[in-house]
Parts: sequence; C-alpha cells; structure tokens
Amino acid sequence: MKNNYTNIGITWGVLILLIGLSMACSGDRETSKTPRAERQSAQIKPQPEPRIKLQPDQTAKTDDQTTSDINSDVKTAVVNFQAYDIDGNLHRSDEWIGKQPTIINVWGTWCPPCRRELPDLIRLYNEYKDKGIALVGISVRDTPEKVKKFAGINKMEWPLLIGKNEHLYALGVTTGIPTTIFYDRNGKEVQRFVGPRSYMVFKEAFESIW
Repeated sequence: MKNNYTNIGITWGVLILLIGLSMACSGDRETSKTPRAERQSAQIKPQPEPRIKLQPDQTAKTDDQTTSDINSDVKTAVVNFQAYDIDGNLHRSDEWIGKQPTIINVWGTWCPPCRRELPDLIRLYNEYKDKGIALVGISVRDTPEKVKKFAGINKMEWPLLIGKNEHLYALGVTTGIPTTIFYDRNGKEVQRFVGPRSYMVFKEAFESIW
C-alpha cells in the first residue's frame, strides 16, 4: 500500500511539474513578442538628411496673385557665385547680376512644376531678350548631358548652369523648386517666386525690372 501511495505521489508531482513548465513556456512566448519587436524597430536608424532638401513646389498660383502679394522675403545681400554651364564653361554670377536686369530660374528636368511653367518662360524670354534682360537657368540634381538634351528639345536658348549646394545657399534657395528670382540692373533682388507661375504673373515681374 505504501508503494502505491508513493507511486501516486510521484505521478502527481510529475504532472504538476509538466503543467508548470508548459505555462512558463507559454508565458515566455507571449511576453517576448513585444520586446523583440521593440528591439527590431530600435535598430532602424533614420538616414541623415541632405544639407538642402529640395522638393518640387506643386502649389498652384493664380493670375490674380500679383508680384506685390509675395514680396516679403526679398534678399538684399550681394549674390556672388561661380558655376559651370552644360558645356563645361565656368561662369560668374556678376556676368549678369549687377550689370543688367537678370532672372535666375532654379529648376530641374525631373521637376513636374518646373516643366509646367517652362512654355511661359520661353515665351517671355523671346519677348524680352532683345530688351537687355538676361535669363539664367540653374538646374539641380541633373547632369549636363541630361540638361543639354532637354534644353535642345524644348528650345531653351538662355545660359544653363549646373547647380550645387553652394549655389543654392548663395541664392537663398532652401525649400522648393522652381524658384525664380528677379534682380534689377543694380543687382538688387526685387522679386522671388517659389513654385510655378503663369505667363501674366511672370510678365509683371519681367516688367518690374526692365
């Protein structure tokens, strides 16, 4: 009889041990899910931001938004930089700025709003090029070969420079493109547009520096 009680005790002990181990393993699996996920997300480090992060400015502008409506952030500092054109020739900004009315258009072949405003810029360039107004394009995140091909297809006949961060800083371009800046003949900035504009809004700005 004593052996029977001993066997029963051992059996119950084994069963209790097995149940306890089963519950412990189940609990470990449940509690380990969240810490593991947390460890995985913590290992994903954000990539460093570029020095200047430009995005195409998709903001629609209407013809009734005249140049006087957005003239609050005009820069007065003298602009001075050097950049290569699509043929590899080095140019200085004072070839145009400070010598004649000048328009700087910062753009990119990859930028939809830049392409959208291009026909109006081409039209205005052809209207004002014989009146002493210079238009200079500065393309960002582009190659000379790509810009040259694009310009040939679209008949862009003004100087086209390849822009880098240093040129964007010199011009104060740190947000979106296209950015179009208007300088009078003395090199003073009188107008700046961030985002595409229509023919009539551009024309008013052309007239303001002529």
